[in-house]
This record gives sequence, C-alpha cells and structure tokens, in this order.
Amino acid sequence: MRSTGLFLAGIALIGLAGCGDGTSAGVAAKGQVVKGGAPVKLEDGEVVSITLTNGKDTFNTNAFPDGNFSIQKPGGGGIPAGKYKVSIVHQRSADPYKKTAAFSHKKDGGEVDISASNATVKVDIGGK
Repeated sequence: MRSTGLFLAGIALIGLAGCGDGTSAGVAAKGQVVKGGAPVKLEDGEVVSITLTNGKDTFNTNAFPDGNFSIQKPGGGGIPAGKYKVSIVHQRSADPYKKTAAFSHKKDGGEVDISASNATVKVDIGGK
C-alpha cells in the first residue's frame, strides 16, 4: 500500500514538472490595422490579411471590419513568443455602384517581437 502511494505521488510530481511557467501555452497576440497611425474601419469588400512568420512557424489571420484582429494557432490557442516578420495583403473588390476600383497591395510590415508583456501588433496599411 505504502509503495503504491509513493508511486502515485511520484507520477503527480512528474506531471507537474511539465507544466512550466505558463508561457508554453503561447501568447494571445492581437492587433489593430492603422493608416498613418490612425485606427481603420474596413469598408464592404475590403480585406486586410496579416501573416506572421519566424522561419519555422507561420500564422495567418484577417482583420475584422473594425480593424482589430487576433492571431492564434490553427487549432486555437496562443502563438509561441519570439520575433516575427509581418506581411500584409490589403485588397478590395470593385463596387460598380459606389464606383470603387478593385486593388490588391502586398506590404512588408517589418518585424515584431511577441511576448507575454508585448502581445499587440499594429499593422499600418499606409498610402491607399
């Protein structure tokens, strides 16, 4: 009986050792699309796609109409902390009723360092 209790206690300690400091679950990264530093609201037919890559992992998302976005692993959950290159694709479908032209622009968004204390990304779509 006593050896069974010690065995179960040992298994519990091994299980706890794998829990780490909580950062292994990843970082809940989020962001906002801006234009010249000012928040952007996307129009009908307008899409901003954001890609973060660190050479090993790639994470993609689209901004919501209010310009905000979140970045997660494909199955959900936070992304690993670290430095990422940011790529942006900003596109809009043509709208003959509003007489707006279609466009698609790809942009290098620079680099961002995602950590538990810095999990917010600003994506500047600039010019158009």
